[in-house]
Amino acid sequence: EQEAVGDIIRYDGVTNTYTLAGNASFKENDRQAQADTIQYNEATEETILIGNATYQDSTQSTAAQKIIYDQKKDVYSTRGRSFISDPPQILQADQVDFDNETGLGIASGNVIWQDTSQELTIKCQLAEYDRVTDYLKASGGRPLLITKIEDDSLYLASDTLLAISRQDTILVDSLQQIDTSRTLYAYYDVRIYKTDLQAICDSLIYSTKDSLFRFFEEPLIWSDTSQFSAD
Repeated sequence: EQEAVGDIIRYDGVTNTYTLAGNASFKENDRQAQADTIQYNEATEETILIGNATYQDSTQSTAAQKIIYDQKKDVYSTRGRSFISDPPQILQADQVDFDNETGLGIASGNVIWQDTSQELTIKCQLAEYDRVTDYLKASGGRPLLITKIEDDSLYLASDTLLAISRQDTILVDSLQQIDTSRTLYAYYDVRIYKTDLQAICDSLIYSTKDSLFRFFEEPLIWSDTSQFSAD
C-alpha cells in the first residue's frame, strides 16, 4: 500500500527512519507527498517534507517549504510560505498548525483566507480556525475584509474579525437544499470603504445571506453628498 521514490534512499535501523533524498515522493492510498527530501519514522509515524513540499489527501492539498505530519496524533504543521486548499476555502500563511482530530488550527504571518463560495477574503497576521463549526477569528495588524457587493469591492478594517458559517434548509422546486451563509462580527474601531459608501463605527454585524449591515455605537455613514449619524 506504500510506494516511496527518491534519487537516494537511506534506512536507519537504529532510529527506524527512511530518508528519501532528491525528487522524493511518497504514496499511500489517497495520500501523496512530494519534496526535495522526505523523512519517515516508522516508530513515531511522523513524516517530514523538506523543500518544495506538497501534500495531498482526499479532502485538501498543502504546499510549503516544510510540512510535518504526525499520523498517530493526526496533526500537521507547515513552515515557510504555505498554501492550503480545502474547497471552497483557501488559506495562505507563513506558518500553520492544524489538528485534524479536533478540527482546530492556527495560521500566522501574512495570513490570507478566502471563501470562494461567498466571495470573502480576510487578510490578517493571526487566524484561529475551527473546521467543525466553520469559525474563523482574525486578529493582529488590523484585519482587513474584502467582499463583493453589487459588482463592487467593499473593504472593512477593524481590530478583530469573526466569521461564522450558518446552514439553512430551503425548498427549491419542491426539493430541499442546503443554503450556506456567513455572519461577520467586526470590532473595534470599524472602518468601511466602498466606491459610493464610507462608514465608521465601534462595531458591526454583517450577513452574506441578506447583505445587511448593522452598525453599533454612534456610527457615521457617508453616501454621495449625504451624512448619516445615529446611536
